[in-house]
Amino acid sequence: KQEQLLRVAFYLLLNMAENIKLEEKMRRKHIVKMLVKTLDRQNIDLLMLVTTFLKKLSIVRDNRDDMGEFNVIAKLPRLFQSGHTDLAQVTLKLVFNLSFDGVLRRKMVGAGYLPKLVMFINDEKHHGIAMKILYHMSLDDWVSGVGVYILYQIYINIYKRIIVPG
Repeated sequence: KQEQLLRVAFYLLLNMAENIKLEEKMRRKHIVKMLVKTLDRQNIDLLMLVTTFLKKLSIVRDNRDDMGEFNVIAKLPRLFQSGHTDLAQVTLKLVFNLSFDGVLRRKMVGAGYLPKLVMFINDEKHHGIAMKILYHMSLDDWVSGVGVYILYQIYINIYKRIIVPG
């Protein structure tokens, strides 16, 4: 019951957040903190909604900063591995938005996102977004060794798809 109530409340807030002034007011009332805490729940529908809401909010720098402060990066890998395709897709879209921030990209690499993202390259539904995130990660100079690993995995993947069709 509690998760249903949370889902209805967050759904209403998500719709209200279409108004920029209301979205800013929600940020001042610590909506990001509440959403990040909710990522610890198990209900797939609630997680889909919360992740979608975070994805919407992640476009604004202050919200991304809040997400970094509340350590959203540590909570997202569990959603990748949930086995729920739609939840993985919306989580990857959130990660893509967060990957525009250099500090958050470094946290992603430190949290072991690279192997998880490389695994998504082979999945047709997640291939495009995973490639975009990996590209963002490869832009940082300090990731040069990891960049070689990413490029190698991409090369292998392209080789399997184009040269050796199966």
